[in-house]
Amino acid sequence: MSKLKRVCCLNTESFKHELMKIEHEASGNGGKFFIVSDNKQIAKMLYNVEDNSLQIYSTEVDKEHREQNLAGQMVEQAVAYATEKEWKIVPICSFAKAFIQKRPDLQHIL
Repeated sequence: MSKLKRVCCLNTESFKHELMKIEHEASGNGGKFFIVSDNKQIAKMLYNVEDNSLQIYSTEVDKEHREQNLAGQMVEQAVAYATEKEWKIVPICSFAKAFIQKRPDLQHIL
């Protein structure tokens, strides 16, 4: 099974003084997007891939980092990844579903 890793840096004012990055690991029929700050994983979004669709089934953010749109930024990265692969997204996770539904610019991925 191949393992892919992709890194995207966040560009948010609230994190100006610390390095945070969205990382992506894909393996087999699943994977995760996660955010690392000061060498600690503070958020993750898990998914499966089935029938050319990326199924987001879990999104978690550490309590002290909520209200910073980290989960939303991971969903946006998943949308970019799925778009690149020409897949659709099936948001099983309630947060991902609500986030995509509120964003007209993301409706094409459903």
